[in-house]
Amino acid sequence: MTTVKTLKTNNKASLLDTSIRRLLFSNPSISIDVCRKVTDALKDKTEEEKELIRANLQESVTLYKEKAKDVDDKQHCREIFDEVKEHMQQWENVYGKASLADVLSLIDSTDIKLNDLGTGYLTPNSIFEMLKEFVVGQEAYARYLSLTIYTHILRTQECAVHMPKANLLVYGPSGVGKTYGIQVVANKLGIPFGVVNCNTVVPEGIVGQQIKDVLTQAYMKYKHLDNIIIFFDEFDKLFTENGHYNDRLLEELLLFLDDNNTISYPESYKAYSEYQQIPSKNITCIVGGMFQSLREAAKKRLSVNPMGFATSEFGHLSEGQMYELVNREDLKKVLHSDELYGRIGHFVRVNDLTTEQLVEILLQARETPLDNLRNYFSHHDVQLVITEEGAEEIATAAYNQKVGVRGLKSILWDILEDEMHDVDHGKRTICINREYVQKHLK
Repeated sequence: MTTVKTLKTNNKASLLDTSIRRLLFSNPSISIDVCRKVTDALKDKTEEEKELIRANLQESVTLYKEKAKDVDDKQHCREIFDEVKEHMQQWENVYGKASLADVLSLIDSTDIKLNDLGTGYLTPNSIFEMLKEFVVGQEAYARYLSLTIYTHILRTQECAVHMPKANLLVYGPSGVGKTYGIQVVANKLGIPFGVVNCNTVVPEGIVGQQIKDVLTQAYMKYKHLDNIIIFFDEFDKLFTENGHYNDRLLEELLLFLDDNNTISYPESYKAYSEYQQIPSKNITCIVGGMFQSLREAAKKRLSVNPMGFATSEFGHLSEGQMYELVNREDLKKVLHSDELYGRIGHFVRVNDLTTEQLVEILLQARETPLDNLRNYFSHHDVQLVITEEGAEEIATAAYNQKVGVRGLKSILWDILEDEMHDVDHGKRTICINREYVQKHLK
């Protein structure tokens, strides 16, 4: 077996411990006494032993899931539900209240609804804690997004809480988690989610994507749009060169952002498709883009000379620091529309990821760019491992290219392309260390 050095051994071990605990919680057929014995013994286990425990528990969860979901009669469904409730009660007596991420894993094993398991699991903080497992280095964004999602859920329940729409603007570099964060929480909580690529949206009468197309696409996927979240990607691309919008696009956009409209859309792209309607109050909009114009607006407000000469105390600040000084006045100027500004309640910045954060994403995030490649190779009986130094080499290349997490994916593909072709060479281990990366990096 190839021995590798991993980043921050204590954190890595903690992640394995968390994964094992979550798998134990996700299988109600495992008694609480067995759960306690397994978790108590983890402190004396090596990483290899923990990996074996995790693999065995994953297999047992898969078997329980198949059993729980292959149920037709109501009596058996009730027995499964009672077993789950008893398991949760015993678990929380020993370990304290389960996290939202834990509960969602249990739901995935049983198809029981979150609302049926009691109140208190779904809060802004519980969504935030779950998001932090997936989105690295963007705590401010995760915090704003969590509150936006929670408010959206309250507003779209049957007994709706009457509060303003929490439309959100998120700005900053590409490839650092703007879209991914929304996808994660929408998928985990079962909320319909659609993306409008504003770079391809065109005025009426021209062939191309219309804003309403996102509703049709989402309906074809989810079969309902009771409470959809829409992400307007590259929102700043809707501006013309002089900073204004196409009048028709602005009018259609306001339909979505408003609270009291009804929007009609076709169920499909067939010639004689039936039309559905959705109240705009059931739609939460998140608009995103790089918005370099916000930095420029802040510079102008703070009297920083564009040629780099300081005309105020802020002249020495970097571009990143200048972004941190953006305020509502800058946002209002950049949006060029009082109507838009009045309908976007909050704004938050996503940051460039540091090399250290890119390494953390590779080695410690709940989902990493390595996952799909590991699955690919394991399917062919090939083990893929990565060292701390290998991860640092890849992260440094991605950071220097300013390509974020997408860059990690493309770099991994580049350095592993030959190995992906040669999966018929038999059982083996591929170790991505510094030398391997340097040799294969194109």
